[in-house]
Amino acid sequence: MRIGMIGAGWQGGTLAKQLAKAGHEVRVANRRGPQSLQEFAKQTGTIASTVEDAATNAELIMIALPFKAIPSLPKSLFKDLPDSVTIVDVSNYYPSWRDGPIPEVEAGLVESEWVEKQIGRPVVKAFNSITFDSLEHLGKPVGSSDRIALSLAGDRVEDKKKVAKLIDDLGFDALDIGPLSQSWRQQPGTPAYCTDLDLERLSAAVKAADRRTATETREEQSRAIVALGPNATPLERVKASRQVFVRNYRQQFGRDC
Repeated sequence: MRIGMIGAGWQGGTLAKQLAKAGHEVRVANRRGPQSLQEFAKQTGTIASTVEDAATNAELIMIALPFKAIPSLPKSLFKDLPDSVTIVDVSNYYPSWRDGPIPEVEAGLVESEWVEKQIGRPVVKAFNSITFDSLEHLGKPVGSSDRIALSLAGDRVEDKKKVAKLIDDLGFDALDIGPLSQSWRQQPGTPAYCTDLDLERLSAAVKAADRRTATETREEQSRAIVALGPNATPLERVKASRQVFVRNYRQQFGRDC
């Protein structure tokens, strides 16, 4: 598949590398331009590109930018793309330490529905609820008993089929949780977020998510991960995320957290 990756930070860069390794043609773009990505492209087998080229040459586009940066994308970027092009929102909203408060989201608009309004196109929410460490190192073959599952949400069936195939290509099971309006169930502050659950436990965690407490839990979860420091292992980060939910969601996470 021809994929345009807009954003080359930890999450976007890891996704680009893993997708290229899986055999996809990946064009990577950032706000600094293709010259800043030449070495990365050489190391990962991707193609350094402008944002415009990454979009116009793609069958599927991933937006892996900080949430607050999405409105800065060119307004015409998605306007003339074929309707068949799938757009994936990989972003997360962190108002306290990165993005600042966004009134519409604070008032209750689902994060990815806000993204849709900014770009004027339907999106699928996916790949936002796994750490870049787990994304790179914990993919497993189909049928593995301990295979991690990733949730996705969106309103267009064909778009979700494409995304589910990419999830599988990277070594994870895909869980379709319904329309985009339900994507809050995989946002920061929910038990599906960065907890590396298998398909059965992820299904239970998604159903048990409580939107009323998600904001407070998001901040607690962020503090727990930051407190570990920059040298924490991926497993330590996942365990810290799980511990935030363990009292209320013990059935999904098990006793050994």
